[in-house]
Amino acid sequence: MPKFNYNQLIAQFQDFRQKIYNCFESCSDACMNLLDALAGNTEANSIAELSLSPLFPRSYNSIYKAISESFNTNCQDTNNKVEETEEQKEPNNLIRVISELIDQPQQRHFYLFATDTTPHPRPYAKTLAERGYIYQPNTIKGNKPINIGHSYSILSILPEKETGNAAPWSIPISGERVSLDKSGVEVGSEQIKALMCDSSLHWQEKLCVLVADTAYSHGV
Repeated sequence: MPKFNYNQLIAQFQDFRQKIYNCFESCSDACMNLLDALAGNTEANSIAELSLSPLFPRSYNSIYKAISESFNTNCQDTNNKVEETEEQKEPNNLIRVISELIDQPQQRHFYLFATDTTPHPRPYAKTLAERGYIYQPNTIKGNKPINIGHSYSILSILPEKETGNAAPWSIPISGERVSLDKSGVEVGSEQIKALMCDSSLHWQEKLCVLVADTAYSHGV
C-alpha cells in the first residue's frame, strides 16, 4: 500500500480551505460552516435541516443570511462593472483554487472536460422563481420525459486515473442554472468559453478536449 505523509496532506487541506474561505466576500465563516454541513449530510431534505448538523454551530437563519448576502454581493459587483472584453474579465477565484489541485496529464497529451445538463425537479414548489418544464428521462414506456423544476449545466474536468484500478474522478468546476430563455447547450457553451478565456488557469495554453452528448454537436 502507498505510504502517505499525513502531516503534508493535512497542511494541504488546510491551505485549500483557507483559499476557499478567501473566495467569499461576505459571511465567510457561515459559508464555510454551510459547506461542511453539506459535505457531512448529503441526505438533508431542506436548507433548514442543515442547521441541525453539528458542523453548523449557528442558528438556521444564518444559512439564509450567508446565501442571500453572498449572492447579492456577487450580483451587485456584476451589475456595477462596465462591459469588459474577454481579456479584461477578472478570473474566477473559486475555479482557480480548484484548478491548482489538478495535475498536468501524463498519460494523455490534453486536459479532458465534460459537460451536460442535469434536471432538478421541483413539481410542488409553486412559488419557486423561473420554474418551468424540464427534460427528465422516464423509464415508464409511454410517459413523456418531462418534469417541472430547474435544469443546471455542469462543466467538469476528468483527471487521469492514478492507477488502472482507481475509481474515475469527475470534478465539477462550473455550475449554472439554465434559465427559461436559454438552452443547456447555450449555457454550456458560455461556461466553456469563460473557462478557456481565463488566462489565470494553467491549462489555458494547453490542448483541451471536451466530451458531451449529441445535443452539443451543433453550433449555438
